[in-house]
Amino acid sequence: MRVADFFYTLSWRLPGRTWRRLYAFAEAEAESALELRCAAAQTDDAELAAKFLRHAEDEARHARILVKRAELERDAGPLALPRPAHAHLFRTLGEDAFIAFVLRGETIGRRQF
Repeated sequence: MRVADFFYTLSWRLPGRTWRRLYAFAEAEAESALELRCAAAQTDDAELAAKFLRHAEDEARHARILVKRAELERDAGPLALPRPAHAHLFRTLGEDAFIAFVLRGETIGRRQF
């Protein structure tokens, strides 16, 4: 196990950190959902737009699940769903780079979680 992996694993076990980490993941999922919805509205490809919308709904569901789990860990009442930031990634990156960005993010997310 690498040293970074050890500290990453340890950071989940520190008191008060678990709910914050879960909430941070919820924020990332909510931001991803927003970016995907915007990409669906901006692409000219109807099939791709439908895929973006399905993925956006999945990301939004993940955000809700993570917030609920963070609430359980925090044990101090409800947390608000994150208000996502909007980077306009589809417009900024273009279609091909946006898709590559999403695929890379999903790959990294699987490893981290």
